[in-house]
Amino acid sequence: MGDMAMLLLITHRLDFQPDWARHPHVTVLTLNRLSRAQSVAMVRAAGGASLPDEVVARIGRRADGVPLFVEELTRSVLDGGTALGEGEIPVAELARLIHDVGGFGLADVA
Repeated sequence: MGDMAMLLLITHRLDFQPDWARHPHVTVLTLNRLSRAQSVAMVRAAGGASLPDEVVARIGRRADGVPLFVEELTRSVLDGGTALGEGEIPVAELARLIHDVGGFGLADVA
């Protein structure tokens, strides 16, 4: 692989500051959260076109611009879930979301 071009995409939280990110051949891109309008468009594209506007708005508020949560909350609602209660996302639902993303421990989310 010494003379091969390579693209490696790594995602991480902003508070993680790896040493390798300082190398001149590394390009760091910071992605912002989705806007409310982008979240609504994503809910609609993820199958929520038939959902009432209020439900779509609640998904957008609960997901707080995080694309993964927009998608997962939309799926949960479409599957008959109750992840849009006025309180926090139920622990069982949060654990399922975390597991789907790659098995991070609950402490990694807090």
